[in-house]
Parts: sequence; C-alpha cells; structure tokens
Amino acid sequence: MYSSLQAVCGVNCSIVMSKVKEEKKRAKIALKQRKELKEQKEALKTVQQLANEAQHAFNAFIRQRDAGKPCISCDKPDNGSRNASHYYNANNHWGLRFDENNVHASCIECNKSKHGNLIEYRKRLVQKFGEDYVKDLDNRAHETAKYTREELYKIKFLYKEKLKMLKKR
Repeated sequence: MYSSLQAVCGVNCSIVMSKVKEEKKRAKIALKQRKELKEQKEALKTVQQLANEAQHAFNAFIRQRDAGKPCISCDKPDNGSRNASHYYNANNHWGLRFDENNVHASCIECNKSKHGNLIEYRKRLVQKFGEDYVKDLDNRAHETAKYTREELYKIKFLYKEKLKMLKKR
C-alpha cells in the first residue's frame, strides 16, 4: 500500500523512475545542443551559400509550376526531368535571379548543352507572353540587386511555401 501523495510505489519503482527522468533530462539537453549547433551553423553561412539555398528552393518551385508543360526553348514534352532555365543568366543578372517571369522549365539538353537555347527561348517567350513581356525583361536585365542575409532567408522560405502549396493542388 502507498498513499496518494507518493510518486512511486517502492524502491525498485523509484530506481526505474529516476532513470526515466534522467533519460528525459539528457534528451532535452541533447535537443537544446542540436538546436544551438544548427543556429551556429546558420550564422556561419556566407551570403553566397544562402543565395544558393534560396536558388535551390526557387528552382524547385519553377520546375513544379511548369510541370507537364513542354520545354520553353524547343517544345519537347515534359519527361519528368527538367531544369529551371533563366532567360537572363542568374549569375550575371542578380536583379532577375528570383524573378518568376525570367525563369521557365526547359529540357536538360536545351538548358545545359545549348546554354539555354536563347534564340528559341526568346521566340517562345514572345509567342506565349507577348513582346512587351520580353521587353520588360530586357529593360530590367541590367538592374543590380544585392540581397541581405535576411532577404535570402525570406526568399528561401517563400519559395518552399509556394512549392508546398503547388504540391497540395
């Protein structure tokens, strides 16, 4: 018999309970340490690393957005293997790097082997969206952009969320 105020029923039970409590305490400390380590790693990332992560999220969104559509440059049907092809190169045109109007899905052959197949890309952009659409890209192509760490985090988060929303549909 034990009273309702007792936490354990006996010595053996007390030993087991203390081990359980100790294990929970260790697990909580380990979780806190992993969280701190993750925060430290995030703080050490360079702006370029953050830009690459944001670019990865953005490209995944573009591939999902354009899934099932033919290649923007050659009209080859979607075979499930696509690239997010920038009309204006992402490395040289930071102002358009994360612009959804500048990026469309293309086949790997056009994007990598033919460096975007830009002449055909432009023709199809004009056909699909009109001359004003392409002229707007041309006008904004030389705008510069310098993203802060916070902006890159926001871009990454935004496109991860947009990708989730597209996948739900």
